[in-house]
Amino acid sequence: MVARDALVPRVAREDDVPLVRATSLRETLQNTAQFVGPLAAGLERQRLGHDQPLTAASALADVRQGFRFIVSEPLLGPLTWLLVAWVAVYVPLSTLIFPAWFNFARESAGALGLFLGVQALGGVLGGLAFAAVGPKVSKFRWFVATEVVATALLAALLATEPGSAAAVALSFGVGLVGAGSLPIINTAYYSRTPEELLGRVNGTSFAMVLTVLPFSSLAFGWLVNATAPARER
Repeated sequence: MVARDALVPRVAREDDVPLVRATSLRETLQNTAQFVGPLAAGLERQRLGHDQPLTAASALADVRQGFRFIVSEPLLGPLTWLLVAWVAVYVPLSTLIFPAWFNFARESAGALGLFLGVQALGGVLGGLAFAAVGPKVSKFRWFVATEVVATALLAALLATEPGSAAAVALSFGVGLVGAGSLPIINTAYYSRTPEELLGRVNGTSFAMVLTVLPFSSLAFGWLVNATAPARER
């Protein structure tokens, strides 16, 4: 995954596609890639070579170099910590909080599937829309505005009933509005990281994100258990 992501700037440059559009389309087609990629990889027969043998020491040195670059880069450092916090909240929200919310309200699995499905559909449509307008707008203003609106829509969900038309509409809006955030973050990585460091920088940031996820999931799981109605425990 990291190796594939590291090739995006080169592919965009060779095909003369704006980088922000290429990153947006990559995010939009992520699910398709995860389905087709393993099948295609199983059919390929390519022999890979390395300039230097990979050892535990060299891998650790690469990670240290990637981490030093991230924390010293004035934009990527704060963006990486923002991404860590975003994943730490959003992933448990989708996998723990929303299912518990529907379960406590005695809503069906189908209602939960519709709620999450329309959010994914909003993300697909929003990604395609951002791919069209992304090269023409201010990335900073778009990012700030959509993050504010998406947060407001998530907060508004608290005032709705699970399975209601309002909840479904707001879920769609969250996916639609927030679709440009990750492409903008990825574009910042691609445009500010030397291409020869891109693999280790992306790999290090990915590892940072995944490191915090188990702890945030445990915390949200405790929150669900602590707030569950007595009959549900």
